[in-house]
Amino acid sequence: MNLEGPRLTQALAYFAVVLAFAMLAWHWMSPVPTSAKIIQTKFNEQTKILDETKKVRDQIAERRAVVEKFVWKLPEDQISSKSLDIVTTNALERGLKVVSFRPQRTDNMGSLSAVSALVTLEGPFTNVMAFADSLGTEETRLAVKTIQVNAADEKTGYVTASVGIVAYKETEKSTK
Repeated sequence: MNLEGPRLTQALAYFAVVLAFAMLAWHWMSPVPTSAKIIQTKFNEQTKILDETKKVRDQIAERRAVVEKFVWKLPEDQISSKSLDIVTTNALERGLKVVSFRPQRTDNMGSLSAVSALVTLEGPFTNVMAFADSLGTEETRLAVKTIQVNAADEKTGYVTASVGIVAYKETEKSTK
């Protein structure tokens, strides 16, 4: 097939017309969205984001309320003395002897500070474990970090336990 001169021009013209019809068909089959539709879509997306943000803020507030029950409001030096009172009371209620109470270094963990202490107790093993269980409540606001138990007296079944406790307090920066 020889496409020279007028036949080439005619073939190119037919090709251009077919291409124009194809582009027009494409335009009709996939119309450009109107500005009202674009605005409505953006509005729906923003509304969805705002709703999700509100849900997350509500969840944060709920979790903060739970954590707030276990966070101390007292100054750091008073937390140690109050912790000693709580430990002594709980130990006496369970028939345990508090051998020592050693405050430890305070750890800063961002918005919270961990005021730690190491308590050494003597008494029956079951009472030591009951003591450890009694600390993680809203009333005591103390948590058991570590516990180490050693046999002390085989005749009586007494043990010596070193219990690491921690009290959480908001740092000064986060309360302002």
